[in-house]
Amino acid sequence: MIRIAIVDDEQMISQQLEAQVEEYFPGDKMEKEVFIFTDPVEFYSKVEQGERFEIYLLDIEMPGIGGMELADKIREKDRSGYLLFITSHVEYAVEGYERNAYRFIPKSLLAEKLPLALRNIVEELEEREDQRAYLIQNSLRCERIPFHAILYLYKQGKNVIFVTELGTSQDRTTLSEVYQALDEESFIYIDRGYLVNIRHVMKVKNNEVFLRDGTTLYISRSHVQEVKSRISAYWKK
Repeated sequence: MIRIAIVDDEQMISQQLEAQVEEYFPGDKMEKEVFIFTDPVEFYSKVEQGERFEIYLLDIEMPGIGGMELADKIREKDRSGYLLFITSHVEYAVEGYERNAYRFIPKSLLAEKLPLALRNIVEELEEREDQRAYLIQNSLRCERIPFHAILYLYKQGKNVIFVTELGTSQDRTTLSEVYQALDEESFIYIDRGYLVNIRHVMKVKNNEVFLRDGTTLYISRSHVQEVKSRISAYWKK
């Protein structure tokens, strides 16, 4: 069951968003519940009380409590929910990415951009159900790291450090051996000592890659074109 919160003080926009969501999830395609909040204060209270949603559609400019403030409250309680900002002002994008936003969707492009964002989210949620994982096993411990949870990996001495949604882990091996074990098209070298999970990439600009958790990593000059090409191809799928 996917729980979706629509928070917009404009009734017409809320209904438009709901119609878009209903159109994307027709019939038995996937179970979902849609909750509409035209009062951001009411929604704030729900989050305070522990309400959780898989997807949050937030208007940025609302009276009383704006979308950015709501996003801060959501992130205090929920690090994994998908934040979609609905706005007429793309200049808020930098602030939003600091809050681990998934997408910014201009109100003028809802019909075009929202279905694509929902499709990408559903694909990621389905991947989270996937059982594929990397296994760290030695004399001290045995640990299973799901592929989808890995943000990036890097070489540190004789170890590979796994940076995941829940923290860090390490395995005494080589990065190339880990890459072969992952056997995933979503992992890409951005440098000979770094691997990134494209699932968590939000933006690539110049020689930097921006991840969903706010991390910024540098792409080596020799990898820039390949990284941009691979990520672009992955996003278009």
